[in-house]
Amino acid sequence: RALAEERLRSIHETVQARSWWRPAAEQVGLVKRTDTITRSDFVLACEEEAFYNKVRKALKSVARSKGLRTAKPTPDQLFSLIDVDNNGFLDLEETQKLVLLEHNGSVTRYA
Repeated sequence: RALAEERLRSIHETVQARSWWRPAAEQVGLVKRTDTITRSDFVLACEEEAFYNKVRKALKSVARSKGLRTAKPTPDQLFSLIDVDNNGFLDLEETQKLVLLEHNGSVTRYA
């Protein structure tokens, strides 16, 4: 869970650094950080090549199982693979599954 929370924080920071308007909007209260990541924020974070490649590699087997056979899926396609409830946001639980895939290639938890 801590790694998922850190990943959410990291994505928010990446988005803030890449967005010309986000810092000002947060400062005046027009945008508030939440425990979720929007599709547009995820796509913006994927502009950072290291992040995109890490997510792409982690989701390789998931993409194959869903019939997505391209070597370089779009950030939108990657987001859709993670957003299992299709609500347009990545929540802590979905981010946690991504972190597990990044670390051991499986969302299986061992007790």
